[in-house]
Amino acid sequence: MTSSVSERRPEIAPVARRSRGRIATTALLVLGGAFLIVVGIVQSIADRPAQVAPSETAPHSIQVRARLSGITPGGQTTGFGVAPDGSLAIVDRGRQHVIRFDAAGAPLADWGPGFESGTDALDLNGIAASGSDWYLLDRGGPRILQLDASGRATHSIDLQPLATYGPNGLAVDARGDV
Repeated sequence: MTSSVSERRPEIAPVARRSRGRIATTALLVLGGAFLIVVGIVQSIADRPAQVAPSETAPHSIQVRARLSGITPGGQTTGFGVAPDGSLAIVDRGRQHVIRFDAAGAPLADWGPGFESGTDALDLNGIAASGSDWYLLDRGGPRILQLDASGRATHSIDLQPLATYGPNGLAVDARGDV
């Protein structure tokens, strides 16, 4: 009887082969995953931007802050724009004025609050340049004023029909579209 029992035992070899195959597949997946993690770490180190010493950038930012810190009393600047010639305009919401500077930062003009005859600005918020013209957002109007190089309104775009609520910015593309 013992010989018949030993003959009936199932073979263990196919199961062992399948287990070895699964172990080998799992090992390859683990090694592949580890390889990808190492590659990711190396890539993140290689793509890291170069470190810039504070001494290389601080004088410029300090100079700009020192030049522009006293322009708008109370710190109510709500927009700025740069013209193609490099001149700059800053919106002073507290006084409802626009302050213009040349490309070197020297003051050129102080416009406002009256940009159109008989109408003062109510809530200036943004400014953008196109050529020699400037576009000024008056949220209280609500309107966009087109200003010439002297700060006089040459055109007004009424925003009331658009039912906008508190626009917070203004941009002009290269074609002059607002």
